Order: sequence, then C-alpha cells, then structure tokens
Amino acid sequence: MADMTTKLTQNMVMISSLAKAPECNATKVKDCKEKIATMETEVSIMRKEVNKLQVNLRELDHPSEPKDQRDEGDDVGKGSVGCDSTPGEDCFRMG
Repeated sequence: MADMTTKLTQNMVMISSLAKAPECNATKVKDCKEKIATMETEVSIMRKEVNKLQVNLRELDHPSEPKDQRDEGDDVGKGSVGCDSTPGEDCFRMG
C-alpha cells in the first residue's frame, strides 16, 4: 500500500508540473510575439533609413546637375571674356 501511495504522489506531482507547462509556454509565446512586433517596427524604421541613405548616396554619386555642366557658362579666368583674344592676352590694351 505504501508503494501505491508513493506512486500516486509521484503521478500527482507529474500531472501538476504538466498542468503548469502550458501556462509557462503561453507566457513565453506572448513574450516572443511582443519581441517580434517590436522588431518588425524597428526593421520598418531601418528600411526607411536605408532607403534615404541610398537616395543620398545616389545623389552624391550622380548629382542631378554634373559639375562640368554647371561650369560651362562660366568663362571667368579663361582669358576670353568679352573679346576674341587668345587666353592670357590682354584684350583691353589699347594701341
């Protein structure tokens, strides 16, 4: 009879621990879902930041108005401003 009581006690302890397992698992699943939601938000923010950085990088690599085109109309320092002289020649010299 004592042997049966011992086995009954062991079974009750095992059943009790099994009953607690779903609660523990449910808590862990809830925590994981919260972490996933937080990470999804962070990933969304990071994707937006990456997209902005890629746009900025493209603009730095390929400006919309290349430097050569910006300087084309600027003849200052080329020696041909307002006259048909060759570069370095003084076109305002008289005589």
